Amino acid sequence: MRTLAALFTAFFLSGLVLAECRTTEAVDSESIPPTSRQLLRETGYQHFSAGQYQAAMACYTEALQAAEARGSNNRSAIARDLNDIAILSEEMGRYTEARKVYARELDALEPLGDGAGAAIGEVYGERGGLSLIEGSLGSAEADYKKAIALLKRHAGREDLRTAKALAGLGRLYTESGNFYEASQLLHEAKAIAENSAPHGNAALINILDSEAALLSRTGKFAEAEKRWLNALNIAEHTFGEDGAQYIALLLHLGQLYTEIHEYESAEALLQRALAAVQKTRGADEMDTAIMMSALGNVYLQQHKMVEAEPLFLQSLGTIKGSCAAVPLACAAVRSSLGDYYMLKHQWQAADTEYEQALTMRENALGEHPLVAASLLSTSRALRKLQRKKEARAFVSRAQQILSMPGNAALAGDKTIDVRAFRAGN
Repeated sequence: MRTLAALFTAFFLSGLVLAECRTTEAVDSESIPPTSRQLLRETGYQHFSAGQYQAAMACYTEALQAAEARGSNNRSAIARDLNDIAILSEEMGRYTEARKVYARELDALEPLGDGAGAAIGEVYGERGGLSLIEGSLGSAEADYKKAIALLKRHAGREDLRTAKALAGLGRLYTESGNFYEASQLLHEAKAIAENSAPHGNAALINILDSEAALLSRTGKFAEAEKRWLNALNIAEHTFGEDGAQYIALLLHLGQLYTEIHEYESAEALLQRALAAVQKTRGADEMDTAIMMSALGNVYLQQHKMVEAEPLFLQSLGTIKGSCAAVPLACAAVRSSLGDYYMLKHQWQAADTEYEQALTMRENALGEHPLVAASLLSTSRALRKLQRKKEARAFVSRAQQILSMPGNAALAGDKTIDVRAFRAGN
């Protein structure tokens, strides 16, 4: 999940009365003065903070119409509104729409030349996060690199926007198993954030989150826990317990506790996260599905099948229509559901889920360790179905993938954390 928190100052967040925005069809955009347009943006953010995404979208759309009515001389304002709409579209699971809006934002900014270089860099950073959600790792890396180059040139090496892009690429490399480069990028980003940002800045929270993910991936669980607890403390005091970043951190720490078998702590955190995300109206249903699957996995690890089954089935039903848009998250849910069926000795159902997860991961990632994990899971189901020749072929292919340079570091059945990229951008 992404966050709009960085778009507004504390002044605008204090004392603002929450108001409804008009429907876009009823707007006379040319009659809206600049002060009212700013109020629309502030009200939109208040709706976003309250988990009322559809109302927020109406406000931002109305503000955009007001900016566009004043013509091309208002390109910077148009670009800001488009950026808000694109980010919110992602939060609502409208990924194709978000990509189109980012393209419109670039069209608005590029005629401004070097004066818009930093803003263009930010768009590439946002688009990198979107590419991750869509499972396009190569595109994500390319966009993050463009963002870093533009931001270092036009915003400066010590600018928080540069730190944010560095952290995004660092998180990508963490998830891809390129731990050395991830560490270097996150170290650079953290140094910038600590020197330039107030303690509660969203960029610093994101960097701590990414550092914790790196430490967890490399088996340094105690250090990872400290980073996540620190980030949670900052996020709670800055954005509150219903804030988008706070909810994402609950998920990540809950997943850590699941991995180290601290199930009671994991269950408590993930239940809080699920309750918070379910209160958000108009949000991406994938967020709910991911939370349900993570909580279901806690119960699955403890063989609490009665508690696990409805969570897995609900999560799959929630995302079924959007699997093509977010294949990696969908594959993670299907893989967990396959594990559930294996424990119930329902081998054919398990094979069906594993093979669908395998197809989605193959199409998105190619020769990646997650593909190897799905191959191994599928082979276990095939053996139970007495399809031993196929099972051996799957194991052989998995071993080939894991023997490739750089892949051994990511061996195991961990999914790329799609939600982490949304929280960090």
